[in-house]
Amino acid sequence: MLVDDYAHHPTEIRATLKAARAVGRKRVLTMFQPHRYSRTTALRKEFAKAFDDADRVVVTDVYPASESPIPGVSGQTIVEEIVKYGHRGASYQPRFEHLHCDIGNTLDVGDLVLSLGAGNIHEQLSILAADLVIAEKLTAIVGETGGVRLYEPLSKHTTLRVGGPAQFWVEPQSEEAFAELIRFCRDETCRFSSSVADRIFLSATVASAELWFIRAAMNSAKLRSMAPKSPQASARNSEKSLMRGRQPASVGWSGWKEFRERSGADCA
Repeated sequence: MLVDDYAHHPTEIRATLKAARAVGRKRVLTMFQPHRYSRTTALRKEFAKAFDDADRVVVTDVYPASESPIPGVSGQTIVEEIVKYGHRGASYQPRFEHLHCDIGNTLDVGDLVLSLGAGNIHEQLSILAADLVIAEKLTAIVGETGGVRLYEPLSKHTTLRVGGPAQFWVEPQSEEAFAELIRFCRDETCRFSSSVADRIFLSATVASAELWFIRAAMNSAKLRSMAPKSPQASARNSEKSLMRGRQPASVGWSGWKEFRERSGADCA
């Protein structure tokens, strides 16, 4: 369940979270955007006590509403007070465009997500809602044995521990599911927004042979596949996979071509 609410004063926030808790969902996850620098610094102590009913709260920077910044006042100001008050699930996200990732990556079945604030925080909830719709479609393809995660940090899967979040992390467990995912990416290309870092990473295991990661970078006009386009490209991809500490793809140039022909998943 995803809910957007205008609450931005400590009293309003406390009342909204109390109502959310009463719904009986598994957890209450909250995104909060402070409104005005003057209110943030004046009510910082009250904000500290307002999030008791939130299992997790991620605070982004202040929505100025025509005010000039006040030195030393930011979303971190509120987080510091929340932590001092004893809340263990508070964090600060200075990059507004990453706010939905911080919540979405921890989202579980039965959770309730709240976006609170009088600014433009509803935009982040809208992005999360759209991605959840696509995630449901991907889950239907890979089934219960597969895996779909939102905003999975690629740093967890690289040797040098670098890499930002993948919009969708998908783990098909069969060749049929893998082929269906490729077809889905091809057919849904025009429905992906080019304004977001649209990425799907597929980590597939077929007949106990890892196919390595295949990255499909999508925008509203074109789907670009990282499948090798030539034997030379295949060799380069093998070198890249070794640099990442993984084995080269078990499906090489000829194997990939054969796979596309058999599956009908030609997205080159």
